[in-house]
Amino acid sequence: MKKPLLILFLAVIFLTSCAVKPAEPELKFRKRIKASFNSTKITAEISSDSHKLLTITLKSQMKGCVYAYRDGKIKITYRNLFVSAEDNYLPDSAFPQKIYNVYKRLRLGKYELKRANNSFAEYKGESESGGFILRTDIKTGEPIELSVSDNLNIKFE
Repeated sequence: MKKPLLILFLAVIFLTSCAVKPAEPELKFRKRIKASFNSTKITAEISSDSHKLLTITLKSQMKGCVYAYRDGKIKITYRNLFVSAEDNYLPDSAFPQKIYNVYKRLRLGKYELKRANNSFAEYKGESESGGFILRTDIKTGEPIELSVSDNLNIKFE
């Protein structure tokens, strides 16, 4: 009787010690994305650095348009035109603003772990653009997928 209990006890300890603790979401990265926004397909590149700079460069739909957020400001550049404004210049329902609003919440740590397995972690939170779910690599914390409200789904490449 004691031997099966000992084996069960050792198995439980082994399995719980092997559980992978998910890495926090990585906020310094450069990734190509494929997005679906209100049934429109968008490709872009998103980069973020440790200096609170988030840049979104469109590769389709207004190819070359750049949204650069830093220190509470946004600079939008398209061909020879640009505008600088406060970071809430675009409506919260706009494609780049939704991404930025989630990024702000992540920087502030305003999210919680929803679930995790051996390959990914899912975090959820609320932003000015609505609820979001971020799926990250369990080991590196790099983004894999992002969903914001009901109309924005992003796959990171």
